[in-house]
Amino acid sequence: MILDWNKNDSLVVIGVDYEEELFEVVYQDENEYDDNDIRYLRMGGMILWEGTPPTCSKCKKNKLTSCSKECYDFKAIRTSRVKQVQKKHESLKKSKQVLFDSEKKNVEDMRREGIKYTSWIYKSLFESEDNTERMDFNSSMIKKS
Repeated sequence: MILDWNKNDSLVVIGVDYEEELFEVVYQDENEYDDNDIRYLRMGGMILWEGTPPTCSKCKKNKLTSCSKECYDFKAIRTSRVKQVQKKHESLKKSKQVLFDSEKKNVEDMRREGIKYTSWIYKSLFESEDNTERMDFNSSMIKKS
């Protein structure tokens, strides 16, 4: 299964953990790859993790801040489920994009009024100290009016 990542890159899904909704991916142009080339992408996500995957739900429940690949059960996507998985990924990604667009609009409106915007989502998007959990865009992408 291939996912469009950005204008220049596509990702090939080599495994999926259905319970954790996490993809194991490599860039499409990597004909041969090893463990160092594998990245991780949450279903509907906009962030690629390199090296180690993001913290799984079991580790979060046990208040652990990192996990390993062994926490996940990656399987090949069955042909019969490809369209279903792609549809879910795109749907989740679209709903997140709507949230991000709304938040960018709020930031723009507040800046226009001279108010510093400090919602929980703004902090998680733009001020998070944990770079692995930050979104892949920053406040400089917000159009100034």
